Amino acid sequence: MAASAVIFFIVGSVMGRCFPNSIMVKERKKRKKIETKVDNLSSELNSNSKYTNDKLDEHRKVFGVVSDEMKGMKVDIEYLSSKTGKHDMEFNNIMNRLKG
Repeated sequence: MAASAVIFFIVGSVMGRCFPNSIMVKERKKRKKIETKVDNLSSELNSNSKYTNDKLDEHRKVFGVVSDEMKGMKVDIEYLSSKTGKHDMEFNNIMNRLKG
């Protein structure tokens, strides 16, 4: 006998009456329905949580790739900037020699 049925029987007996079997059956059905809903909600929550975690991992990987590419671009920019500076300096030296 389920715990809730035992409690109903004891409470009913203490109060001087016994609950009819149909009431206990209805209560069992209600409890089973609630348990089913809780199980379904729990399963859905786990599924949504897994989906969210998978998406977060995917985004982390994308950000990692973008970060690596940006680091490479920074190095390229610094290199090109130094080359431009050298060319500007050489150009100014040539212009000064031609003027002078």
